[in-house]
Amino acid sequence: MPIIDVDGLPLHYQQLGRLGPAGRDLLLIHGLAADLAFWYLGAAPYLAAPGDRVTMYDLRGHGLSGTADHGYTTAALAGELLALLDRLRLRRPVLIGHSYGAAVALHAAVLSPPQVAGVVVADGYLPCFERGRGRRDDHRADRVARSLRRRGLAVPDNLPRVAYGLIDDLAVAPGRGPMPSQVALRRWESLRRTTSAVPDIAVRSLSRQKLRSGPIRRMPLLAVYGDRTPCRSTLRGLQRVRPDVQLARISGAGHLHPYRQPGAFADRVRPFLDQLSPAGPDQSPRPVVMSGG
Repeated sequence: MPIIDVDGLPLHYQQLGRLGPAGRDLLLIHGLAADLAFWYLGAAPYLAAPGDRVTMYDLRGHGLSGTADHGYTTAALAGELLALLDRLRLRRPVLIGHSYGAAVALHAAVLSPPQVAGVVVADGYLPCFERGRGRRDDHRADRVARSLRRRGLAVPDNLPRVAYGLIDDLAVAPGRGPMPSQVALRRWESLRRTTSAVPDIAVRSLSRQKLRSGPIRRMPLLAVYGDRTPCRSTLRGLQRVRPDVQLARISGAGHLHPYRQPGAFADRVRPFLDQLSPAGPDQSPRPVVMSGG
């Protein structure tokens, strides 16, 4: 169980593969209420090409990493990510973030463009593009709550808008693998009760202006979204501030497509990665042997 101290907080991480001379570093960032298993059991082994090194870690307050009562804004988590790059000596990684993890990845690229080779936004949720819950969200929340109550579960109060899409995907449309809605709900409730995570999520520390100005304008950027994404506002916002963003869609997919459809996700990401360095011809996604870092 590899643990590394980052500014006094223990962070749990895992790595796949060894970095070769012509390889690249990939850093995968999960969303809220998940952990690195989202990637480890999902797309990570499909993304790893020979010579590449894939690193995943648990955000603060998640998985086996330490918990702090504050520091869950994208700015705070991005600073922690950049410190992790230094501690692990990752070489200009491509950042691949899911949901709120995509906002963390983009904020890290804004703060320190020279440390980042490119960003993949996987069904990203950016507070600066999302509004408060509307009538449609209330209908979804009611439907999800009814479904969960039938299974003996309850939805915590004050969940962010995107959480209903995540729980909807987990509870209403169950799919592959051991990612039960009970675990996600317990994490949401724990974060709500013991940390500032829920109000921090709404803080728009990553602004639209920051995404359209400075060196980030030239940062290679890929957005991968499912047809059933709950984050359409973020996708439209990204296309407005970065008209050059590359867009890939996964038909019939919801918010958790890197976990539920890892091969399809890797199919969309691999050509983008191959544009960034001479890593050889594109190959079909294939699992690799997993090992701890």
